[in-house]
Amino acid sequence: MQYELQTESKSLTVSQISWGCDGKTIIDDVSFEVAPGRMVGVLGPNGVGKSTLLRCLYRYLTPSQGQVAYGGKAIGKYSQRQFAREVAVVLQHSPQGFQTSVAQLLSTGLLARKSFWQWADPKADANAIDEVLERVGLLDKRELRFDLLSGGEQQRVLIARALLQQPSLLLLDEPTNHLDVRYQIEVLKLVKSLGISVVTTIHDLNLAAAFCDDVLLLEHGKVAAFGSPKEVLSPRRISRVYGVDSQVDNHPQGKHPRITFRYGEVASDAH
Repeated sequence: MQYELQTESKSLTVSQISWGCDGKTIIDDVSFEVAPGRMVGVLGPNGVGKSTLLRCLYRYLTPSQGQVAYGGKAIGKYSQRQFAREVAVVLQHSPQGFQTSVAQLLSTGLLARKSFWQWADPKADANAIDEVLERVGLLDKRELRFDLLSGGEQQRVLIARALLQQPSLLLLDEPTNHLDVRYQIEVLKLVKSLGISVVTTIHDLNLAAAFCDDVLLLEHGKVAAFGSPKEVLSPRRISRVYGVDSQVDNHPQGKHPRITFRYGEVASDAH
């Protein structure tokens, strides 16, 4: 039996949001929409506001202007429990000080789907935990302490916990950052296969091109482009935003673009 998500995705609409601090604007008039079941990658160099944008989506920050709505409802109007039922978040940095076992930590991911009057079902909970651990390749780590795992293993555990929430929207901040190549691919394949709405910040343009339905490219806190990877990731736009020359062609194993960088060269038309 495979652990299945039970919720239906809705549209996420971001309308002209801005946010800044200390007199500096970090994201500026950002608008885009994530259709139900679509996976959107947020791209751009360091410091352009990718993580800040994500924080506005999961309510850690409140935009100074504009609105974020999910399912046609402003996210600020969801109760904390309602929001937790709909949205799961996996952050870039693993939490510190968790000396519980992996299984015990994962059990917290089941709480969002339960009402306070429901009886615990230890067998069903254990089966659900085992199934998500198998999906992220960590079933053999079930009883180990979370804080003794490698950074990559911790990241996969946190993704497994998010899956246990059975969200309809999954937000991830650099989910492949601490993973080796195999698990970068496996984690993105897993996320892509869920059939729910996903927004993920990501640095690797080729991974974004391979797995994301749409990409949002940020430049100095503004939207440089939004659309399919093929539409957005042109050599000229990569040159302008990232400051490096590149060649873009079709990947031999699919229709998505493949980006080849000219290492050691600064873009000829970079500003």
